[in-house]
Amino acid sequence: ASGVGAEIQLDRLPISAALASAYDPERQRSFALAGGDDYELCFTARDDVPDPGVMQLTEIGTVTDSGHLVCLQGGDVVPFDDSGYRHFQ
Repeated sequence: ASGVGAEIQLDRLPISAALASAYDPERQRSFALAGGDDYELCFTARDDVPDPGVMQLTEIGTVTDSGHLVCLQGGDVVPFDDSGYRHFQ
């Protein structure tokens, strides 16, 4: 509803040890973005949040005014499977 977008840094996505030991990096990324039942809470916060490490937060990206979700790996745009459950539709 806000019309904003986001840039997600794929190398920052939290991946469990179990997932990492069972699948190659591409499949891990697919599960983290669009599937599975291993959940993390995703939310936005201001830039001046106290040290995220104190609250055990993982910064995975930024909100943009693009209106689109962009996934980045090493600065390059990476296509992603957008077939997961659509919570807001």
